[in-house]
Amino acid sequence: MDRRALLTDREREVLRGDATDVKNPKEYRSKIRSRLKKRLDQLETDIDLLDKHEPELAADLYDRVCGDQERRLARLEREVDELRKEINNNE
Repeated sequence: MDRRALLTDREREVLRGDATDVKNPKEYRSKIRSRLKKRLDQLETDIDLLDKHEPELAADLYDRVCGDQERRLARLEREVDELRKEINNNE
């Protein structure tokens, strides 16, 4: 069995509109959106960890999700944020 990335198979089915057994699709979609937002927060934490401890995996992730140019931009934005935090901590 494959593990999910951001969405479960069931969530994918509901979001595509293929789930015919859902009583209140709008409410279910809202729950899925809420869960996904929490997962995105976790994803951000995981990406920071990969950047720090597994840069090759982080680069692979960026390439798959963003492409080369977007990956470089995302990395620069994170580095700028880190520098800002460091400057603010030293003031």
